[in-house]
Amino acid sequence: MKNPLPLSGEGSGKGANCRFTIHDCRKSASLEPERPFHVCRFTFHVTARLGNSATIADCRFTIADSRKNTLIMNKNELTKRSVDYRKKILKYIVGANAGHTGGSLSCIDILNVLYNHVLKVSPQTFTSPDRDRYIQSKGHCVEALFVVLADKGFFPEEHLETLCKYRSHYIGHPTKKVKGVEQNTGALGHGLPIAVGNAIAAKLDKKDYKVYTLMGDGELPEGSNWEAALTAAHYKLDNLCAIVDKNTLQITAPTAEVCNTDPLDEKWKAFGWAVKEVDGHNIEALKEAFDSLPFEPGKPSVIIAHTVKGKGVSFMENNLKWHHGVPNKEEYQLAMSELENSMLNAAV
Repeated sequence: MKNPLPLSGEGSGKGANCRFTIHDCRKSASLEPERPFHVCRFTFHVTARLGNSATIADCRFTIADSRKNTLIMNKNELTKRSVDYRKKILKYIVGANAGHTGGSLSCIDILNVLYNHVLKVSPQTFTSPDRDRYIQSKGHCVEALFVVLADKGFFPEEHLETLCKYRSHYIGHPTKKVKGVEQNTGALGHGLPIAVGNAIAAKLDKKDYKVYTLMGDGELPEGSNWEAALTAAHYKLDNLCAIVDKNTLQITAPTAEVCNTDPLDEKWKAFGWAVKEVDGHNIEALKEAFDSLPFEPGKPSVIIAHTVKGKGVSFMENNLKWHHGVPNKEEYQLAMSELENSMLNAAV
């Protein structure tokens, strides 16, 4: 391939529920889709003739779903995004000298797929009554949520430099003072009941939006979860999806030793839910699970995501110390080095 000429110019076109823009090295172009579609992204080559010579240069055109403000990402792109999110989680936890490191690292792949593949919500549509709702019941892992919301443009990322600082809205649990946060959470066992209420409201209002909530396995002994689970099944809330971040550890010990809730799949089924178990760090498995919702018509769905606390940093994985541990300078450098290597491997 010859050296590409400098690029400038932009073209755009319209389609059903979408918009797209073409960025070319030398020229602009516009295309009209021949059929409705939601999201598409790919790279192609163009040939530009300059005098008697032709030069081939890479061009990208990106199609985004106007309802989600989201670009489609392939497995490689989503994997790299997860690594980048992990680096930012550690960066802002170290800057704040506080945070729930292990749980944020265990759930970030789930949030990545939700916000970059599933949820129909954006900074522009966050006040729309038709938006999808996401409620983070395991609110103590707010650092994961904050870095994703910043990446999606709900607020400038530099706001996270004030994490856990005096008078900052960016505190150790979700608060509605931060744009993109649906509900204040942190008192465990509250996210699912709130999500059930939202899902009932959607049914009563004849709205098509979906409701998602992320719970930790350590909060499942809370009785409010099971009251909400019964209610969801009773009202046939197939517009509701609960996700359990089953990393098997909580603040003091393995969850099985504190209050054993296994077998989780059988319990949820007994309460009238449709159940699917996945590897919570497998991007494709997560996408497939979310894409197949509802698992059964007339039933609420639960995804039991098997995860690793501290995932992505070897010395943090499955280590109770990192429930809310903060890396020192040497640990931070080592963690970032490991994540850099993960990024390089993801790019291969």
